[in-house]
Amino acid sequence: MFALTVGCMLAHQIISEPVGVLHKRENITQSQSTPLLLNQDFSSGFNSWRTEGQNPPKVEVISTTSGPFKNLSKISVNSQGSEPWACQIAQSISSTLSKGDVVYLRIWLRRTGPALTTNLVFEESIPPNRKEIYESVIPTTEWQEFKIATSIERDYATKASQFKLFFTGKGTIEVGPVSLTNLGKADISRLEVNLGKESYIKDQAWKDEANAKIKSLRMGNLTIKVVDEKGKPVKSGVPVSVNQTGHKFKFGTAAPARLLIDPSQNGQKFREIITSHFNTVTFENDLKWYKDDPNKFEKLIFPAANWLEKNQIQLRGHNLIWGSYRNSQMLDKNLSSEETWKQIESHVREYTTKMKGRVYLWDAVNEAVSETDVWEKVGWDKFPEVFKIASSIDPLAELCYNDYNISTVERFRNGAITRVKQIQKAGAKITVFGDQEHLSAPGVSPRMLWKTWDQVNKETGLPIEVTEFDFGSKNDQLQADYMEDFYRAAFSHPSVDAIIIWGFWENAHWLANRGGHLINKDWSWRTSMKVVDQLLNHEWRTIESLKTNSKGEVTLPAFYGSYDIGSGKSKVQVAHLNSGTQITLKLNQR
Repeated sequence: MFALTVGCMLAHQIISEPVGVLHKRENITQSQSTPLLLNQDFSSGFNSWRTEGQNPPKVEVISTTSGPFKNLSKISVNSQGSEPWACQIAQSISSTLSKGDVVYLRIWLRRTGPALTTNLVFEESIPPNRKEIYESVIPTTEWQEFKIATSIERDYATKASQFKLFFTGKGTIEVGPVSLTNLGKADISRLEVNLGKESYIKDQAWKDEANAKIKSLRMGNLTIKVVDEKGKPVKSGVPVSVNQTGHKFKFGTAAPARLLIDPSQNGQKFREIITSHFNTVTFENDLKWYKDDPNKFEKLIFPAANWLEKNQIQLRGHNLIWGSYRNSQMLDKNLSSEETWKQIESHVREYTTKMKGRVYLWDAVNEAVSETDVWEKVGWDKFPEVFKIASSIDPLAELCYNDYNISTVERFRNGAITRVKQIQKAGAKITVFGDQEHLSAPGVSPRMLWKTWDQVNKETGLPIEVTEFDFGSKNDQLQADYMEDFYRAAFSHPSVDAIIIWGFWENAHWLANRGGHLINKDWSWRTSMKVVDQLLNHEWRTIESLKTNSKGEVTLPAFYGSYDIGSGKSKVQVAHLNSGTQITLKLNQR
């Protein structure tokens, strides 16, 4: 997983609704409300604001009578194919904030030309720039006020947080008044949220094409021959039940190891969701090179891995090494390059040895396009060596290179492909390309996902696992509609072998404050979880009751996976992994 890198002030009136009315509706007193931005209506030009990024925008503040306010900031953007943060305006926050405070953003936006994506960002001001608000909107040609609220997850000192707008595309965005307010311990459920795009535009023609690909790629004929105790075919009309118990395709989730062994009711509910929906798990943080309990393997990781094995759930190893000091916390910055490499080598050997036979795959190196300071110190020739060491210790484990922004930023995608080619050129074992997809509205079109995976597979020759997927949105239907298409896009692509979502429960999800979870704290399901359940346990699962033909057989198209086949008292467990599978079921008349 990656971290997105992405005092009293003069109060200004909120344009669409006077401040006093807002406070009355929310039952918030004036003393509980603290404006966090200076010059939020641009009445002092662009003072207190700044431009940033590789392709910073051009800004002009003008007077206007076109909207319900006097001034606006005209933002000229030329940032196509770049990271979202390559073109931005920003302002530091001078106020302190406390964990649990409710921060409410209201901003007026419109465009005057082609559609542009605008990311609304409230984050900490130093790396890893953890986000409290990160929402994407697409302004229209009419003025619209966007609104978002969040309960912040940490304390902030003066200047420790900042507000930003990221712009992607080419054109002009006009920004009206921006109100960012700390409402203290307000009731967040009473605050209006408006992100503009209220629904995901579905493409029925694409869906039909994807479904045809799924039928061709993920299903094949399964023939069951039913014989009597003497081995002779039974007559026609004998009932046969076909019940798929598991998928060949890897449908997985990230999970904290602690919840897999937690005896509480929450732990039990968490495990029930996993066993009923997923066949693959990634320990979210437990196998990272963090400063944690030295006895974590015996106390936590091994017991959790044992539970997974008992329940026939595969475990992904995530990850052996991040090439940065901030994400590889046990690395000593004061060591020489030679000593640093020895420390890395020792760590890789230790973890692959301890987890040998327990993981089917290691994310051997994580994010080497952006996390590079360690590789620059030890030398890039050591980068493929991680794969060589891991494969020498656990030759049966798959080895994956894992990175982000694969479908959203061409430079990242091409950079990741280059890293894979470096590993292959060095003669090291690499068997999987890992595609992280941490997305927010409006997402990436399904056809663009297909195009991305086509390119990755063509240039590397590797199968692809979607290793970290989430779609952060507080709009239930929008999240559900996009997730359905994303699952359908991955399941219908011939090079994709897995979808691992990066968590599902609100109390164990890294983007819960941005609506990344599928299940609420009280275990009620959001619409997205209902969609995932419908796909995995109904639409893409074969459950049939049939009768034998005149040859004593039944033949049906069935999704690849594990099956319970039965007739009367006779049952057999089988694997259907390729088209043309033939099974003999012998009846037991006793």
